[in-house]
Amino acid sequence: MTKKRFFLKNKKALSVMHDAVLFVVMISFSSVLLFPALQSDIAVDNSIEKHREELVDETLLMISTSRADDFGYTLAGSQIKDITNIDIDCSGKDLSVVDTLVKTFLGREQKHKTYADLCVENLVCQLEVFGTRVNIFTNDFDESLKEELNEVISKYLGEKYHFHMIARWRPVLGIDFGGDIEIGLSPPDTTHVSKTYLTLPNTFFSEWFDEIDDYIYDTIDNINSWSSDDDGLKLQIKNLTFGIIENLTLYGFNGRPSILDKSIDYVFSPIIEGIGNIFGDSSEMVLDPLETVYSNVRDELLNFFIEAVSNVLGTKVSDSNGDGKLDTDDALFALKEYVAGEVDSILFSVFDGYLESFADYIVDTFDLTTQIALLKQNLINFIKDHINPLRAEIVLTIWEVRG
Repeated sequence: MTKKRFFLKNKKALSVMHDAVLFVVMISFSSVLLFPALQSDIAVDNSIEKHREELVDETLLMISTSRADDFGYTLAGSQIKDITNIDIDCSGKDLSVVDTLVKTFLGREQKHKTYADLCVENLVCQLEVFGTRVNIFTNDFDESLKEELNEVISKYLGEKYHFHMIARWRPVLGIDFGGDIEIGLSPPDTTHVSKTYLTLPNTFFSEWFDEIDDYIYDTIDNINSWSSDDDGLKLQIKNLTFGIIENLTLYGFNGRPSILDKSIDYVFSPIIEGIGNIFGDSSEMVLDPLETVYSNVRDELLNFFIEAVSNVLGTKVSDSNGDGKLDTDDALFALKEYVAGEVDSILFSVFDGYLESFADYIVDTFDLTTQIALLKQNLINFIKDHINPLRAEIVLTIWEVRG
C-alpha cells in the first residue's frame, strides 16, 4: 500500500517553489529596469545607421554638384615624358622653352566643372575594351582626377570613415566596353552604399540616341503580320527585339554606325588623319618644334597607339590597306573588327534572359491587334534601358574606421 504525502508537509518542494517564484519576480524586475536602456540602445543604433546612410548619400550629392575650380591634366603627358624625359608636371620659374611649349599646348584646364562632369568626360574618353584601355593618351587625366577625387572625398568624410568609389560607363549593358574610374580601399562586407546615374550632356552620342525611336517605329510598322498563338508571338517578339539590339550594337541602322563604331570614332576621331591631330589645332605648333629636338616624337606617339590596340587584339596590328606602313587607319580598322567579333559571340547570351522576360510581358499584357502603340513605347523603353551611351553610374561605399 502506497503511503500518501501531503504537499504542505514536503519542505523541500516548498523551498523549490519559493526559489522559482523569486526567480520569476527578479527577472520581471530586471526587465522593467533594463527595458528603457535596451530601447535607448536600439534607438542609438538606428540613429547611427540613419546618419551613415545619409552621409553616403550626401557625399555622392557633393560629388555630383561641387565644382573643381582648379583642375587640369596634360594630353599624352606620360607618353611625351617617356619620349623626351620632360617632367610635364614640373613647376617653378626656370622652365625651359620646351617645357613651356609642352605645358602651353598640351595642358588641359577644366575650369568650373563639377566632379561628376569630370568623371563623365574621363569615362567616355578611355575606351576600355574587355579590361584593356585603348586610349592611353589620357592616362594623365585618370591620375589627376583620381587624386582630386581622393582628396575631396577624404576631406568631406573626415578621418572617421573609409570609402570606395567606382564610376562606370557601359553604353551596352553587360558588355565590357566603356570606361571605369575606381578609387579608395576595398570595402568590407558591412558597408553603406549609395548609387546614382549621371546623364551625359548634349554630346556626340545625343543625335544617334534620339534616332532610336524612329528606327524602332519604322521596324514595327514594316511587320506585315503577327503570330496567332502565344508561343509563336513570344518568339516573334524576342527575335524582333534581338534584331534591333544587333543592329544598334554591331551593324548600324538607317545609315548610322553601330554604338561600338560610334564610340571608337568618338574617342579617336582627332587622330584619324594622323597621330599629330590628337592635339587638335595645336598639333603643328607643338610637334614641329618638338621634332627639332626629338626627331622621333611623331613615330613614337604612333607606336604607343599601335601597341595599345595590339594589347587589346592580343596580336600585332596588321597592314590592312597593303601600303607597307602601319598607321592609325590600320589600328582603328583592326580594333573595330575585333570588338565587333567578340561582342557578336556573346551578345545573345548576355541578352537572352532579358529578351525572354520582355517577350513574356508583352504577350501576357497587350493585344497587339489594338495596342501596337504600347508595344512601340515598351520596346523603346526596353532598348534604351539596355543600350544607353548617355548614362554613366557612380557607386559610393563608406564604412567606419576601426581602431
